[in-house]
Amino acid sequence: MNQSDQQSILIRQPQILCVEGDAAGLALLEAVFTPRGYGVVPAGTGLQALEILSKQSVDLILMDAILPEPTDLQFVHASETSNACAIFPLS
Repeated sequence: MNQSDQQSILIRQPQILCVEGDAAGLALLEAVFTPRGYGVVPAGTGLQALEILSKQSVDLILMDAILPEPTDLQFVHASETSNACAIFPLS
C-alpha cells in the first residue's frame, strides 16, 4: 500500500450536524462548510436531530438558539447522552 492509499484511509471528513428550521439557513451552512471539507448533516427540527444522533455520531452540532420542540435546553441535555461533541447555538 502506498502513502497516498494510507492517507485516504486515515482521513475522515468531520461531520457537522446543523439544526436549523429555516431552509435558507441550512442551505447557507452547507454552502459555507461543504467546500471546506466538512460533511453537513442537516436537520430541520430538534426531533430530527435527535433521531440522527441516535444513528450516527457527529463532530460538532450547530443549532438554532431557539428550538420549538424539544426546546434548546432539552435538546442539549438529550444529545449529551448520545453524543460527545461541542454544541454551539446560533441566533
